[in-house]
Amino acid sequence: MTRLGNVFILLIAFVLLSCQSSPDRMAHQDWADVTFYATGVGRLREWSSVERIRAIQAAKIDVAHQLEEKILAHRIDGRMTVFDHAKKGNAMKKIAAFVRGAELLSIENQADGVHIHARLFLGNHFKATLGLLPHKALSPSQSHPTESY
Repeated sequence: MTRLGNVFILLIAFVLLSCQSSPDRMAHQDWADVTFYATGVGRLREWSSVERIRAIQAAKIDVAHQLEEKILAHRIDGRMTVFDHAKKGNAMKKIAAFVRGAELLSIENQADGVHIHARLFLGNHFKATLGLLPHKALSPSQSHPTESY
């Protein structure tokens, strides 16, 4: 291969890699108070009601995958990511269930298909889902109720 060909291949590889977005590597003091945004795309071959429904479902799956990737790459502290914590226990199913609760902001028809915009807030509910919040001690009346219906 010629030197010009090698340079051309490296240039194309650089352009393709620079288009990729990387997760936020900065450790957050209060890491749970973060909102993630994602846009899922469902491609359409033709505009019909059945194809649009399929495209919406594909866009929802795409948005869920993007949000899961962002969550798993997010740092709990300077050394540990959510993925590192989740692989220690059985938290992957809990994270997937949490992602299904993401807020859909809009569904847009575009020339290439359907775009879905969503956001997901990670707060104390998410920390509790991962088991990172300390358990509150229940008072005796809360732990063993004396009356039932």
